[in-house]
Amino acid sequence: MTSLPPPGGSRCPARRGEACAPPSAWILAAILCAYAAASAIPELRRFSAAALSAGVFLLALLASAEVLAFSEAEPPRASRRAGIARGAVVFAAVWCAALARFYMGVPENPYPGFAPREASVSARISDVSRGKNGSLYGTAEVVSSKDLPLLAGQPLWFVVSDGKGGLRNPPELRPSAVAVFNGAVYPTGGARYRSRGHSDQKSRDFDGYLEGKFVHYKIFAPSSGVKVEVPASPRFGLYAKIAEYMDSSLSALPPFMSAESEAAKTYRAMILGDKSLLTPEQKDAFARTGVMHVFAISGLHVGFAAGILYFALSALGAGRKIQPLVALPALFLYVAACGGRPSAMRAFGMVAAVWLASLLGRGAKPIDTITLAAIAALAIFPRDMGDAGFALSYCVAASIFVYSLPLFERVSEIAAPRALYGGFFRRAYSDFRRKFFDFAAGGICISFGCSLAAFPLSAHYFGYASLAAAAYSPLFVFGSGIAVSLGFAGFFLPDFAAQWLNAVSCAVVGVMNESSLMLDSAADMSVDFSIKSGLAAGAAALAFLFFADLSGRLGRRAAGFFLAPAAMGALIMLCKFAE
Repeated sequence: MTSLPPPGGSRCPARRGEACAPPSAWILAAILCAYAAASAIPELRRFSAAALSAGVFLLALLASAEVLAFSEAEPPRASRRAGIARGAVVFAAVWCAALARFYMGVPENPYPGFAPREASVSARISDVSRGKNGSLYGTAEVVSSKDLPLLAGQPLWFVVSDGKGGLRNPPELRPSAVAVFNGAVYPTGGARYRSRGHSDQKSRDFDGYLEGKFVHYKIFAPSSGVKVEVPASPRFGLYAKIAEYMDSSLSALPPFMSAESEAAKTYRAMILGDKSLLTPEQKDAFARTGVMHVFAISGLHVGFAAGILYFALSALGAGRKIQPLVALPALFLYVAACGGRPSAMRAFGMVAAVWLASLLGRGAKPIDTITLAAIAALAIFPRDMGDAGFALSYCVAASIFVYSLPLFERVSEIAAPRALYGGFFRRAYSDFRRKFFDFAAGGICISFGCSLAAFPLSAHYFGYASLAAAAYSPLFVFGSGIAVSLGFAGFFLPDFAAQWLNAVSCAVVGVMNESSLMLDSAADMSVDFSIKSGLAAGAAALAFLFFADLSGRLGRRAAGFFLAPAAMGALIMLCKFAE
């Protein structure tokens, strides 16, 4: 592997095959390739023990080679060849080890060819959300089942519903609680059995998403068929109280505005990730126009909340060493207010890793820290590879550092207003003008990069995305950033002050809502575009990040602004053509 120049254009020294590209990127690539192969070729499971042995052997071989290795006087060309050889061995070793780890963490489907049947299942709740008509849905891990004993340890999708009349006896389902479900169990794949007597494209697409998360079964039960055996951990009760407080804070509005208006409900849905507050028409409009991702609690929301904390602490004069100690506990309150969802927890962990690494690590780059955080997350939870929240959190956060911030720097060099000198008012006006430019230009650049990274993922996870979204999605992301920032700031203020921030946010969200409905009704603006293959969507997003990062390391940032989205678009078109 040849040496790459660092950002700035100068070439870095080639020392014994050392490359400027971070080894963590190749390790992450090896893990993703191994997991993709394992999920696409189930027959490889029989070779998991051999793969683990091969990985250990290759790492031992590499360690031996390093001990015996090459002299310092080794010629540059031989040094580069040695670097390529070491990189190949590391990639192969990690690939083999990751393949074995995947099969250790993701059990195989115990009932291939499963036919729907009534069963009783005891399961521990992982996450739960509220749907239309008060229904409850989410994921759980099966603890035991007398009817289907081999389901123990398997993830399960559950739906608790009593029909259009709403839940007659709502169970207290919270994460970590253990509940018994008595209902109908269906497979998510295979013959695509009809769910609850009907089947449509959305149901089939959602079944495909569950399969991608390695959830092979789902259960439908009435409220009378659900009984909580073990109550939830006290910490989730605390999360519920924090969520109630934040919902109350977000509902504080001036007397001339109603908390039950469509804009106010949409605002709370955006901040808390509670899509049950949206009407079916809104859900369809936001999805078809390709901006539904602004309601998914991920790195975007947590990142904006972290940003408002950073600027607030900087304005108060807090030092760099104090900022994480104050900001991270406050940021965790927002994550708790979102119910402690796995996607929000992952995003918090990622932001915490970047913030602490920038404080403790000497010369640590945020993109390298994000890569290491993704490696750790996938090593601990292999199932996360197919999760929408995981993919959106890491891709969106990475795009900010490899694409959005460099783009903002370039825009500032070209278009930033010049400083004015003179009297007090002239300097104050100059300072205000520069801050306003940084806010507007920075927000648009971040939103643009996030929208590009999220496009292929939205096209896959949400079923469709608008081809025209590249033009308007950054404005929606920018608007959601304003709403999240103001809503989060109001969380720490009394109601009489928070209500005015909420009023501004509701006005912004109201414009976003009306715009989505208008764009959805315009046939020439809203074009359905889906990517069926999760592998293709992930590869397209990674291609965008890879070329954006590579151009920076080669000192060709300007070329990367066009090359990264072009590479992503070319890969998407190639995959669509192959379909």
